[in-house]
Amino acid sequence: MGGVSEGEDICSSMDGEGRAFDNVYIERLWQRLKRDYVYLYPAKDGWELYQGVKSFFSFYNHEKHHQGVGRCVPV
Repeated sequence: MGGVSEGEDICSSMDGEGRAFDNVYIERLWQRLKRDYVYLYPAKDGWELYQGVKSFFSFYNHEKHHQGVGRCVPV
């Protein structure tokens, strides 16, 4: 059963060999978060970062018009 780390009881999360595109959507999301928020508004501490990321995701999920859903806000 490929994907098990030697000496550990850990299995790979990939669907099969060569499935490099499994994480493309989450990688794009983190890239957008960093580009549109983290790099533009550096936080002074962890609490400020938490509040800013929370605000970013609220905007991203409830107000931003997304290309993948016909330029509409997801319902």
